[in-house]
Amino acid sequence: MDREARFRALFDTAYAPLCRYARHRGMAGADAEDLVAQTLEIAWRRIEDVPVAEPLPWLYAVARNLRRNQVRQVRRRSEILARYRRLRPPQLAIRRDWNLACCARPWRR
Repeated sequence: MDREARFRALFDTAYAPLCRYARHRGMAGADAEDLVAQTLEIAWRRIEDVPVAEPLPWLYAVARNLRRNQVRQVRRRSEILARYRRLRPPQLAIRRDWNLACCARPWRR
């Protein structure tokens, strides 16, 4: 069986179980479909590593790792934003003698 035919067979048998897996993990709609698509993309790239007899455990492990990476990424992003929000912007020194007239002076002829 060539690479493409093997992947088509894998896709036909694994797509629905992977969707159920993603939904069972709390993902919905497009997020679940994205996880399945990323999992199948990795399966396509590493088709030689996918077990022929029992591919689902291997695919579930890939999906689990992808989901963990997503959760870590969201957590890190939230932590960075929280730290950023705690920082106060430096106070700008406002000069009392500053006015629009001094800004317009360089453009006068």
